[in-house]
Amino acid sequence: MFLKPYISSDAAAEGDDNLIEIVANGLTIEPGRWNILWRDDSVHGHDKSLAIKSARAKLHPHQPKIVFIGDGVSDLSAAREADYIFAKRGKDLEMWCQKEGLKYEAWDDFGVVLETVRRLNEEN
Repeated sequence: MFLKPYISSDAAAEGDDNLIEIVANGLTIEPGRWNILWRDDSVHGHDKSLAIKSARAKLHPHQPKIVFIGDGVSDLSAAREADYIFAKRGKDLEMWCQKEGLKYEAWDDFGVVLETVRRLNEEN
């Protein structure tokens, strides 16, 4: 994943390098183009709900709270599996959460997400 080296180095600097697992499609960069390396053979290229289910199974019996941040149709299955949903304001995921009556927090920038995740971490 393109951001993994940056996120991992920040986590390592904080001593938290084992607390974060990045699950995403891959990417190769060639002159003039980026190529997405799809994680799954699904309609959306990455069935994010499978990643959440896998994480829960791997961590059983300990069950940490799963935080999911998304915006679109490809995020619906994962949102069903998450404990906390952050849906980008005005996008498909937010509208779906409203329709389904799911509790979520709308976000416009990651500052909102960061503040809430920090608060959740302190509460737990």
